[in-house]
Amino acid sequence: MKKTILSLCLFWLPFFSFFGNAQPVSNSESYTFYLHVEPASEPSTIQDTLLGIIRLPHPDVLLPKDNILPLIEPYHVFSREADPLGTFKVIPIEEDYIWGYFSLNTAGKEYYDDYVIAGKALAEVEIKFPEHKTGNIFFAMCQNAVQFTDVYGEPFYDTWEILEYGSTEYDDYILKDMVKDIHFTAGEMRNSMESPMIESGRYKGMDLFTAMEFSSTKDVLSFLRYVKERPTKYRGNTWKVSETFATWLVSSSPTVSYDLLELLAGAYENDELFYSYIRDTDNSLLADWLNDWKEDGNWAMDKGDMMKARHIFEACAKTASILENPEEEAWAYYYIAQTFADDEAEMTRNYYYEALDLFHLADEPAGIIAAQNNLGSVLNDLGEFEAATKALTETLELELKYIPDPNEKTAVTLALTYRLLGNSYLGQKKYKKALSLYEEGLKYVNHNRALSLKRKSALYFQIAETYKEMGRDDDYAFYTELAVSTFRDYEAFTAETKKM
Repeated sequence: MKKTILSLCLFWLPFFSFFGNAQPVSNSESYTFYLHVEPASEPSTIQDTLLGIIRLPHPDVLLPKDNILPLIEPYHVFSREADPLGTFKVIPIEEDYIWGYFSLNTAGKEYYDDYVIAGKALAEVEIKFPEHKTGNIFFAMCQNAVQFTDVYGEPFYDTWEILEYGSTEYDDYILKDMVKDIHFTAGEMRNSMESPMIESGRYKGMDLFTAMEFSSTKDVLSFLRYVKERPTKYRGNTWKVSETFATWLVSSSPTVSYDLLELLAGAYENDELFYSYIRDTDNSLLADWLNDWKEDGNWAMDKGDMMKARHIFEACAKTASILENPEEEAWAYYYIAQTFADDEAEMTRNYYYEALDLFHLADEPAGIIAAQNNLGSVLNDLGEFEAATKALTETLELELKYIPDPNEKTAVTLALTYRLLGNSYLGQKKYKKALSLYEEGLKYVNHNRALSLKRKSALYFQIAETYKEMGRDDDYAFYTELAVSTFRDYEAFTAETKKM
């Protein structure tokens, strides 16, 4: 691939704010880029007359009001952070370039030859970029001015090709080439030196060269995800992938939250592989990440990807078990239960039972109430009305204990339990008991709020259904009309709220 004199980088921060100095602007398609600045005039002086030029990845630049861009150094082994070198004063922008003048501080003058004249200084620029082009891993490498080469120094990708044509499919081809190079390098190194042992991480107990020879695209992708989320150490430089990957392996294969989740979600049925991924991750870090992972699982459910959500929650459950945290494990099973389709109600029921056992072990009333309510609903659907009655009666007792004086939010929970418990008696044809429970539930839905109106409508509907089974047609018609009119009130309230 043709080499370019300019490369660029984005500190993409949708998950972490690790460094804090580079945030996406309010528009989701705007990002902070780090762009190499090339000197464009004779380097005869280090005054503010040195002209520079920046090649743009996209013409939609968002300049600050003063047209002054921060100028920083790339990473070097003697510095843990990218130190400021000064600023870059922008003059009129062309379609593909920014022209301007260097204004260097003490560090910029000290590293004048090493960074400024060498074209390695990085300017921090806000640019709007098409969002559909920003998701693949090598786009992220280019955004951080990180170039990886093979053992002979040949780059695996061209920055501008990635920015224009990059995709996850393109990533796969590059990853496979990287794996081949890592395998080849390991074989060559084995012939010339002794292989060091890896003391921790996913390849713990294996020698380095064997680990490199066994590495897959999944392992290299984990390494690149780490680079993406910890870019300062790699930013603005060119690296041989075999060397940096080897360093990552002997450094315990450090991971980041979303990468570890991807690995665990794909390995939850393989205990040995699962534990190999998780064993060297600090427990306090895992506990923090569990909350993030639950959000990821709920996001997948919201998108309708129930299989992905289930795998995420399975990984959460297993991780919580390792951490000996029954409450987190219970919530994971609670969410797993919600990933099954209507015709898989038996699986839903079983996972709610799993969740309940763990909620009781953790002495978590909120979890017990939530799981038993949902369990009661599923048992009703399965026709297991006596079991539903038992579960929902226990739920109601807990709710009345912990919600003695319900407010607008908690009252609707009681209304739901009364309705579900009424349904269990209706299923057993105990009509008077069902009606008394529905009537009791109506006492908790007197608030003019969307959920209150919706649950009131549902209670009226159940009362109508009960009278229908009893053969009382007039009462059936009356409560059906009430149910419909109340539901219309709910729809009108919701529509009005959306306008506000």
